[in-house]
Amino acid sequence: MQSVTLPSGLVSKQTIGEVEIRTYFLSCLAQTSYIIIHENSAVLIDPRRDIDSYLEDLKGYELRAIFLTHIHADFVAGHKEVNIRTGAPIFLGPIDKSKVGFPFTEVKDGEHFKLSEKYNFYYIHSPGHTMESCVYLLQDISTGKGLAAFTGDTLFVGSVGRPDLVNEKVKTPQQMALLMYSTLYEKVLALSDDVIVFPAHGPGSPCGRAIQGDLWSTIGNQRASNPALQFSGKVEEFVDFLCKDIGNVPAYFSQAVSSNLSGGEVLAEVMSKVSLLAPAEFLEKLEAENVIVIDTRSSTEFQKGHIPKSIHFYLGGEGGAKIGVTDGNFAMLLGYVLGGEERLAVVAEEGKEAESVQRIARIGYTVSTCLQGGFKAWKAAGLPVSISEKRKRVKNEEDVTQLLAEGYTFIDVRFPLEYNSNHLTHAKFNLPLQNIRAEAGKLSKDNKYICYCKSGFRSSTAMSLLEGMGYNVCDLFGGFAAISTYAVKQTTKGEHVPMLTDIMKELTS
Repeated sequence: MQSVTLPSGLVSKQTIGEVEIRTYFLSCLAQTSYIIIHENSAVLIDPRRDIDSYLEDLKGYELRAIFLTHIHADFVAGHKEVNIRTGAPIFLGPIDKSKVGFPFTEVKDGEHFKLSEKYNFYYIHSPGHTMESCVYLLQDISTGKGLAAFTGDTLFVGSVGRPDLVNEKVKTPQQMALLMYSTLYEKVLALSDDVIVFPAHGPGSPCGRAIQGDLWSTIGNQRASNPALQFSGKVEEFVDFLCKDIGNVPAYFSQAVSSNLSGGEVLAEVMSKVSLLAPAEFLEKLEAENVIVIDTRSSTEFQKGHIPKSIHFYLGGEGGAKIGVTDGNFAMLLGYVLGGEERLAVVAEEGKEAESVQRIARIGYTVSTCLQGGFKAWKAAGLPVSISEKRKRVKNEEDVTQLLAEGYTFIDVRFPLEYNSNHLTHAKFNLPLQNIRAEAGKLSKDNKYICYCKSGFRSSTAMSLLEGMGYNVCDLFGGFAAISTYAVKQTTKGEHVPMLTDIMKELTS
């Protein structure tokens, strides 16, 4: 199977001094990467696994370095393949070299990398999120002035990196939080207020709590408004703040870390191992190898018909570069539900097989096979088909009342923090998506259920999981955002949750 070039996610080109900074944001993983250019020299920071769009944008420039702000846990980075294809060296903070499967230059606190005759990068070792974390500060050589800080998972807009991703045998979350305090209050906050902050993640990332919507900020703005930066001289309070309500580590994090430490397989090699099987062969493989079927088509198509016990994760139409009614957190949600050791097979819209495999590869998971001809071919072959109950919609207060009168029980499948913050008054049960496979036994197969999440992506997956286990279940289009828009009086807090514009358009059409 051949790989395909996906949307780059380029969201901005900014000029600071004479330096151009290109920001790439992959919304489905809330992941940000950067190309920094001066004259004909360029640096690439935290590339994702599918690297073709970077290489296209780097044509005409000399890529002089690949900077990793740390070993990422939430996506597989493309540093090794960029190194192989361009020869540009990889730079990484202090780490046990015996654990790393690719050549790199160790970044040391206080040293510099020369981008051009006018600009360099100053290295700031910043342990706290991980031990090897490093902030790369772009400087004007003539004045020594810092212009932009590429902060990785150390400092986000409105948040900081979680401290619990380092193995407890090395450091506890509390010990990592102490290191983060020193990093933030002694190093990062020592930078000038006008230094622009470019983090490795935006809103929705599981690497930090309550990350805000802007993709960049300034040190001054963060000094004034970031909740984690209001603890000067209050070390114990900071540690308590950072370690409270962190949430469970997503299942896919360990797989991504392992891949990033080794450098991961080149994407083309991953793709070459995926078979494309006709329906009868596909069924034979499912029965013989205990393979989990992932259906990446739209919710509407999935509900009309799908392979029994398949799990729905909507791929969407934007390549993961934009979240909307056409695209959710595809790979991230898959990684919350499934383990990296599980064998996966894909049913996709025809022509979307390669994209499905590539986007699953972004979190370090592998697919063994795809269904040739898609679900249409499966159905045409006369093989077993399941049909889901149609999605429900809430467009006024009475719709909620009617669904209750029809005997439906509401299940909130969001994270506990989301549920505790505000939920449908009648949703007495919080069953987070990532817990469904382990805790579905708490439900009764004699009842009818409606799953809802924030906007409808997690609930569609939850519905497919529960349906495959034999429960009578459907999901709610627009999720809690729709409930809080059209039935706000039936929420515990009586507050509106913003809805994605294109979901609102579909609800009101």
